[in-house]
Amino acid sequence: MQFADIIGHQKLKSQLIERTKDGQIPHAQLFSGKEGSGSLPLVLAYAQYVNCLEPISDDSCGKCNSCIKAKKFVHPDIHYTFPAIGAKVKSGDFYPQWRKALAENPYMGKYEWMQYLDAENKQGNITAEECSEIIRKTNFKPFEAKYKVFIIWLAEHLGKEGNRLLKTIEEPPSQTLIILLTEKEKKILPTILSRTQIMRVRPFTDENIEQYLQKNNNINTQISPELIKQAVLMADGHLGNAIQYLKGGNVDNGAVFLRWLNFCRSRNVVEINSWVSEMAGNNRETQKNFVQYVLHFVRQIMLDTVANYPKIRLTARELELGRQFFGQFGLDKFEKLDTVFNKAYFYVERNANAKILFFNLSIQLMRLV
Repeated sequence: MQFADIIGHQKLKSQLIERTKDGQIPHAQLFSGKEGSGSLPLVLAYAQYVNCLEPISDDSCGKCNSCIKAKKFVHPDIHYTFPAIGAKVKSGDFYPQWRKALAENPYMGKYEWMQYLDAENKQGNITAEECSEIIRKTNFKPFEAKYKVFIIWLAEHLGKEGNRLLKTIEEPPSQTLIILLTEKEKKILPTILSRTQIMRVRPFTDENIEQYLQKNNNINTQISPELIKQAVLMADGHLGNAIQYLKGGNVDNGAVFLRWLNFCRSRNVVEINSWVSEMAGNNRETQKNFVQYVLHFVRQIMLDTVANYPKIRLTARELELGRQFFGQFGLDKFEKLDTVFNKAYFYVERNANAKILFFNLSIQLMRLV
């Protein structure tokens, strides 16, 4: 990955490039940013740049042997650590899934990563064995590159095991760079924070995300401007969520939701049954996106109706629709809606019978609207 592939973060990219040119690269750095802010792709581009054999003025060349290996996430001197499932596992046990996940969406969050591991309800962690593996690898000289680079993604999952790395972080061997990434800086041990140079990564702006979605043809070449706008508003600075949303296809979930609301309000069981069959015929990703859209819609209308929040992330058409259907709702009804659709998302994730699921949702929606 190159810096040119990453939208936004111009100031931070320039800072990383200048430090590399000046030979002033800190041996231990912590990139701190909210989920979806692009910390991971930024660090991937950084690791590729510092080891590029023929760097250009503001980026890696993308063509040398080192860059080609880095782009495929197979460079022998770039090591990855991340949360995994199991008591004594090491990240290297999951490199095939890791490479696949990065190739499909380098802006992914932890939830998306856990899906690649078939984690179900399990929580990932970075084990003591993985920390020992990092220490062991730092004792080797670089295989072919200028630097050995250790990328520790979601470092908050180190927990107390992070104490094992203190000496390595403070005084790593020469030609060794340790880069930690976190979405929850407060959960990083203070002893680690004091030993790293912290780089703040700001969330993407709506303009950044819209620019990426319009230019990136690997998502869906047929996406409409309306759907892109919908994805941008739902993402709220999280590019990974916007990418994931558009994978569901060119479906106007706002229009689908409006039809469903009208059928439920009028108690038109025949049309509801037809709608349910249509929704059940969609793939799981499309169903997930629809439920996710409804959750976003309900939460935004709740902010507008109950809290009078001024920055509602809905289009003018959606806001008008929400006020029409839910303008008289109190907090208790919004909480019921949120609970119902949260459970629905859970069951869609686990391949529940779609016809039963969406017909049951229709019944509950009829009772509320």
